[in-house]
Amino acid sequence: MIRNLGLFIKDYNDDENISKVRTHLEELGLFAFTDLPSFIRDHSPADSYAFTDDRDAADKLIAAGFGFAVYDHEPSLADAFPDALYIIDQITAMNVEQIDRMLLRFLRLPWTIATTERCVIREITEDDVDALYRIYGESPLAFQYTEGLFDDPEDERNYTRDYIDHQYRFMEYGIWIVTDRETGEVIGRAGVSNREGYEDAELGYGFALSYRHKGYATEVCRAILTYAKEALGMDRLNAFTIRENTDSVNLLKRLGFRFVTTAPLGNVMHDLYQVIL
Repeated sequence: MIRNLGLFIKDYNDDENISKVRTHLEELGLFAFTDLPSFIRDHSPADSYAFTDDRDAADKLIAAGFGFAVYDHEPSLADAFPDALYIIDQITAMNVEQIDRMLLRFLRLPWTIATTERCVIREITEDDVDALYRIYGESPLAFQYTEGLFDDPEDERNYTRDYIDHQYRFMEYGIWIVTDRETGEVIGRAGVSNREGYEDAELGYGFALSYRHKGYATEVCRAILTYAKEALGMDRLNAFTIRENTDSVNLLKRLGFRFVTTAPLGNVMHDLYQVIL
């Protein structure tokens, strides 16, 4: 997605210079530009991004609709950029996916978290809300053990917008959408989130009835465990279920979770399972 990268940097750190940065970006297949007026004039915010340590340059980029990250080569420089989503200190350590994700976050477009044999795991969008009501409405008992949706779809859309702007933006993980890789159909949700009172993050999941008992949950959750370890640096995950939900208990055991203790969630006692990643 990313094609052009603006480098509006006054001072590079000791480990980098403009030549090294340009060579690195060329190896990534990106075009680097250092002239701000022509960058703004000749390129589109849809496929272009910038790194800068110059407040004036940042203001001009904002006015033209471009996203940017702060190149922080000295202590407290970032204090001058409260509007920046990202702060970086070494461009030559970055890959295309990392820069792509910065641009996607600026454009409020979803990240693809993982692709499995049959599924795509990605961040939720407002457009997914109708599909969620469809699969949650398949049966009154379909999602009795998971958190439900708001009665009013508009409330759910408002919640989704806030979730994108806060959970994804600040934590860069959360509950994600799962789609069928062939059809693009939304088939459920799964991901990691935090629960008050617990240090470790928690695995959560819920799939459409027609996709249960076919290995989809195991396939998707295994990919999420790998992502939690390799991309998020987590070393342990929790999961809560009740004993009557035997499908969930069996899934957790297949994934390597082990029973730890019981704990009240709301007014219901749950079993806490844990896995070491």
